[in-house]
Amino acid sequence: MLWGMEQAHRVTVNHEEIRRWAERLGGSPEVLDDPNAGSDPIGIRLDFPGPVDDVYLADSSHARPISWEEFFELFERLGLLFVYQEDADESTAADSYRFEPRRS
Repeated sequence: MLWGMEQAHRVTVNHEEIRRWAERLGGSPEVLDDPNAGSDPIGIRLDFPGPVDDVYLADSSHARPISWEEFFELFERLGLLFVYQEDADESTAADSYRFEPRRS
């Protein structure tokens, strides 16, 4: 990932902020039916168009599109934070976010 000190990033749990960021970059929500099949072991991910994102999920049969409502239900149930780079563009979108557990 491109997580150097020079990269501006934000941390949020705000559903609308996450959705706006993802949709601006052409992203859509997915769930991993087999969390061990991809790079996001927690079971949810954002899918972005193009071959760069495809390398993160070797067998796309384990991922399926879901609604934003279902995505955010899982996001909350898993207790996640969304960390992302504000200045991402379409070519860097797949490398510009991650999920982290919330700390109490």
